[in-house]
Amino acid sequence: IRSGIDAAKAICCGAVLASSALPFVRSNAPAKILSSYKQQFQTSMFLVGAKSISELGRDKCLVLGKTREYCEAFDD
Repeated sequence: IRSGIDAAKAICCGAVLASSALPFVRSNAPAKILSSYKQQFQTSMFLVGAKSISELGRDKCLVLGKTREYCEAFDD
């Protein structure tokens, strides 16, 4: 997970939580990165119409390409 968008994608695809360490460890300003993550996550929620994290579920997720084929293989 390298951004708030990545975190939103993970939650959308069924993850219970998403975490990140390396961007914070390497940064001289981790609070600035956290603020950016939060803004990206909130923007992602707004763009898919989710008012809460619990609404950011699979019904808001569009998966295409090879990833979709992989997911469909395990949905059966």
